[in-house]
Amino acid sequence: MKSNAVFNHVLSRTASQYAVNEAEYAAAALFPVFNAAVNAARFPVWLKDNLLTVPIIKARAPGAPYERTDMVLDEDTYATYDYGIELPLDDRQKAIYASAFEADKGKVQRGTRILMLNKERRAYQLATGGSVPSSSPVTKWDAEDSDPIGDVKAVVEVIHDNCGMNPNIGIIPRDVFNVLTEHPKITEKFKYTRGGNVTAEILAAILGLDRIVVAGAVQNAAAEGQAISVSKLWGDSVVLAYSNATMDLESPTFGRTFAWAGYTGAKSGEIAVMSYREENPPATIHQLKHDVQEKIAAAACGYHLSNVLAA
Repeated sequence: MKSNAVFNHVLSRTASQYAVNEAEYAAAALFPVFNAAVNAARFPVWLKDNLLTVPIIKARAPGAPYERTDMVLDEDTYATYDYGIELPLDDRQKAIYASAFEADKGKVQRGTRILMLNKERRAYQLATGGSVPSSSPVTKWDAEDSDPIGDVKAVVEVIHDNCGMNPNIGIIPRDVFNVLTEHPKITEKFKYTRGGNVTAEILAAILGLDRIVVAGAVQNAAAEGQAISVSKLWGDSVVLAYSNATMDLESPTFGRTFAWAGYTGAKSGEIAVMSYREENPPATIHQLKHDVQEKIAAAACGYHLSNVLAA
């Protein structure tokens, strides 16, 4: 028989830290967490009108009230879904570990990875979906006469004109990143600064971005029951975006993760861990609650470069 599940503060913090530090996952960069007070609501969507339509303010006359103005906002709705899972840790399995906490921690991290890969899939579908401006380079980046720096600069200008902000995040899949680090136009800029390899930080500086996430999430593309076929989730899709983790819903940002933890006891983060006992079989059950929905908050703040490689 189950005992009541108890919110596990330590393991919830472990799960949140592990999720944030998953370096090859792009979802956290594109869809920062907004801790929502309710699991469903309307939220403001930033419009290009906010950039272009600025009222002309007249000087206030003595005794007259100030003019009032507000932002031009559209709205959308979110409704979070509980993507929770449970992972049992059998007492006999746990006894192998010198530290019981390390056994619990490992199980929770495995569960977190499952949740984060699922979130990555949802983030990919949104970021490369039809609502986001998109094009494909005429000359693919693995061709000798290609110009990835020029292509990225052109996209930066599109995003700046659309939302008034420069993109600060670049999502570049591993295969594309490996091509760019050997691209003559990249290495030409790099060789006069310092030696060594072109890192993500150096590539970001060359492309004029604050950060590049080298997206490396892999998945099994085969149907259930078939031989495993490993595929890279992001393929050769590059996404540039202005992403802002502010809690101000009226500020422009490409996307948000609306996270609701109202029934778990968690105060922050997007994963809550509840733990309870079972005696037949004897085990500790770690229940990971992930009650979220990822949403595009300002499509104008992003751009999808599709099929950037020929091979």
